[in-house]
Amino acid sequence: MSATEALPRFACPDWWERMQQGLPPMASVPVNEERAQKVVTFFNRLRLPDVAGAPSLADACGDWFRDILVAFLASEDPQTLQPIVWELLCEVPKKNSKTTYAAALGLTALYMEDAPNRKMLLVGPSQAIACRCFDQARGMIDVDETLKKIFHVPDSDTVITRRKTGTSLAVKTFGTAIVTGEIPVLTIIDELHELGKVPRAAAVMQQIRGGGITKQRGKLLMITTQSDESPAGVWRTELDKARKIRDGRAGPSPIMLPVLYEFPLELQRKQEFWRDKRNWGLVLPNLGLSIDPQALADDYDNNGKATKHAEQIWASQHLNIEIGVGLSAGWLGAQYWEGCVETDLTLDELIERSEVAVQGIDGGGLDDLFAEAVIGRCRETGHWLH
Repeated sequence: MSATEALPRFACPDWWERMQQGLPPMASVPVNEERAQKVVTFFNRLRLPDVAGAPSLADACGDWFRDILVAFLASEDPQTLQPIVWELLCEVPKKNSKTTYAAALGLTALYMEDAPNRKMLLVGPSQAIACRCFDQARGMIDVDETLKKIFHVPDSDTVITRRKTGTSLAVKTFGTAIVTGEIPVLTIIDELHELGKVPRAAAVMQQIRGGGITKQRGKLLMITTQSDESPAGVWRTELDKARKIRDGRAGPSPIMLPVLYEFPLELQRKQEFWRDKRNWGLVLPNLGLSIDPQALADDYDNNGKATKHAEQIWASQHLNIEIGVGLSAGWLGAQYWEGCVETDLTLDELIERSEVAVQGIDGGGLDDLFAEAVIGRCRETGHWLH
């Protein structure tokens, strides 16, 4: 048995090397070649509705997403001839067309589903996010006369129905009633990281997954940027799970395929590495397509570097730097006060220069560290000394 065959399913120990070669950071997945060809052919004909000239995805989409598309919609176990990718988590930075591509994937899945009267869902943490994905899908139909004959989209509704089968793709806002009475064959969740802030999100995720354990089963696509806060809740859970699968630490037969466009954690901790613009393209698969390299650099230089807090948000959204790894998630006031420190100031000098001084003591739980601080207001400048 080769080293590759010995790996757990969906493990991809060379994911970082693949990214450096311009390849998606995902394991190789066996597929049904005939179905894969049909999937790609339909996907490629879809057109971008919000770009001048409405270019087709054959020209406007990077190969990285076609690899994701095929793995998700055409995976097949060579022995059982059954799908093996039931869930997929794609973490990719902002402006890589993730919402547009997810909408196109949803339309492709709707076209490929031959069973009648099935349900598919586009889900977002808010109605606005879910509708943004739906609007892209509807726009792709509006610019293609052939697709108008294949799909029905009522003007006043957020449902797309394939005329031949009656199977529909509908918008839902993430919540406890999301799949009540429904068993979706596909659920697409956009901006999964936002759900880390939603109460009872874990219960809703279980509800979505519970609908997929019937004989017909259901697939789940999650696509998101990194959080602009330290990952929490269901986002922390799904991110940790995906990393374990990718690294071969999640058992022999996972059902989730992870595709995480992120730097290794040790490089996320090296700020000089990810601040180097030459490295940005490694985590931006659509650089040069939907992302203008110069515009990105200008945005960082003029906005992203304005303050530590601004850089923290910018790096998390545009480079998938995890807050708490590459940048501190600590109290923002600490950044201000640390910047005001006079490193050679003694207590005696502080008392001498101050018109008033305040002392603070922190017992630290009374079992480990004990801290004392003194801050004084300079009688000449009014500035705080510490």
